[in-house]
Amino acid sequence: MDGLLNKDYAEGRKKKRSLKYRLWRRGYEVSKAIKLYTKERFDTNKPLKVLDLGCADGLMIKNLSKEFKISATGIELSKDLYERAVVNCPDAVIINSDINEINFSEDEKFDLIICTAVLEHLENPSKVVSKIFNLLSINGITVWTVPDPFWEKIATLVGHLDDEQHHHIPNIKELKKLANSNNLKVIEAKKFMFSPIGFPLEVKIEKILIKLRLSALMANQLLIAKK
Repeated sequence: MDGLLNKDYAEGRKKKRSLKYRLWRRGYEVSKAIKLYTKERFDTNKPLKVLDLGCADGLMIKNLSKEFKISATGIELSKDLYERAVVNCPDAVIINSDINEINFSEDEKFDLIICTAVLEHLENPSKVVSKIFNLLSINGITVWTVPDPFWEKIATLVGHLDDEQHHHIPNIKELKKLANSNNLKVIEAKKFMFSPIGFPLEVKIEKILIKLRLSALMANQLLIAKK
């Protein structure tokens, strides 16, 4: 995996506006996906089984657990971030491992598999997506985010973002192909995040931009798929 993050990244998520905002916005999109596409799961009053691939310091899991009843597992390769995730998510199972190497029992399935800001770091993302398909429960969903290739390059060139050693940043078309080629059914694919540092009324502005067919202005990409 390219661009392994460390404790400096975790500290940055506490102080750096862009990192704090990207965490919040990705979490917002995951939360919305849960509400839109897992309603039947909540009707059973059972915890939603969640797997967060590349969970970093565990803040995504921590924030979701405040809003939903979940049973969470996180996978994180960085030893520094893994240790922070263990502290931040005392009720979750946190595993220090490369996501390419994860192995669960055949009957272990998850209702939601999160893969945010991860696929662009992988040399062979199709291998991981194949694992996602096998680990999803029937009607389970997976939520991916990756930066927009063009705006990520611009942000790096002007010094807004550090070079995170991305292997390849797929566009929306490539994300759909990646899902479909691994037997996943795409239920939503869009651009989002008008500003990488946050902007007042941003979500409302994005809806207007989409209607005006100006989604190319957005800095991130989202795909939601199901089994």
